[in-house]
Amino acid sequence: MNYEQKYLKYKKKYLQLQLQLQLQKQYGGDIKYNTDYYIIFYTANNVTHKILEKRKYRYNYGVQGEEVILKSKDLEPISDLVNKLPQNTGTNYSLIFNNIRFDKKSINSFAEYLLKYPNCTSLIVTDCIIGDNGVITIANALKNNTILTILKLNSNNIGDIGVIAIADALKNNTILTTLNLNSNNIGDNGVNAIADALKNKKELVLGLGYNKITNIGIKYIGTIIDNLKILYLNHNKFNRKGVIMIAKILQNNASLERLYLGTCDIGLEGSGAIIEALIKNKTLKILNLGNSNVIDKMKLFNQSAWKTQADAIVEAGTNLELLFLGGKTLINKLL
Repeated sequence: MNYEQKYLKYKKKYLQLQLQLQLQKQYGGDIKYNTDYYIIFYTANNVTHKILEKRKYRYNYGVQGEEVILKSKDLEPISDLVNKLPQNTGTNYSLIFNNIRFDKKSINSFAEYLLKYPNCTSLIVTDCIIGDNGVITIANALKNNTILTILKLNSNNIGDIGVIAIADALKNNTILTTLNLNSNNIGDNGVNAIADALKNKKELVLGLGYNKITNIGIKYIGTIIDNLKILYLNHNKFNRKGVIMIAKILQNNASLERLYLGTCDIGLEGSGAIIEALIKNKTLKILNLGNSNVIDKMKLFNQSAWKTQADAIVEAGTNLELLFLGGKTLINKLL
């Protein structure tokens, strides 16, 4: 083996390792439910990677399987990639597409595959910018799928029209556990549709961070908080009135374990409402307020005051393990 061959061999191993680490970080905890095999399409440095693993054991936070570089210069059309998927109607499968650009033909090919084989248990399409038209096509293909447990469509430029189609597709699904719609353009009408679709489901993980939800949308979310286990609402457009609505529900809520409210306008009223809720709530374990504004106009309540109240929350004997605010950890029972 000459120098060049050795270089290429080690370079390939290095790229495979980097890909494994990236996939483990992004998807490691998700692809572990009721799946016989999964396929991952991942784009890095203009190379489309395909990983296919036939599962004989529980997936455990890592990528094991054969990596095939399908094309090294230009990205292979997704319609061609879909043709390479296993043609097996009797096997549950998961699909991951990350940072892939779909055209209309590709979306249609993808949807046809989902229609032909409606036994997809995990569908993750992230950073693909498919827009409303793309997600409507996918949603129509999912209507006959009743075993989907994980659906992640974050960072796809999806608005209310697209989300309404997703909500309609999920109405007949009774076993969904995760719906991630973070980093889109979802407003209150879309949230209303999602709330209606999820009203009969339990212990859900719902991601709605980095969207355009106002106080009106928070009212809709309030109707399903008792069905949720984890809720992402960070970086939206609601203000302290919306925070107060959430806080009132939290007082008697017995399901939510994690809540993310980063970059919200909480202020004096919101701070008081949340602190009261945390003292009474016996289920919430993690509250992340990120860089939310907790300083009122008169500057009577700030992060120092929150620290004092954090001690009172601990003394109340709640289950809260982690409380984050402004880059600081005010409560940490895990140490």
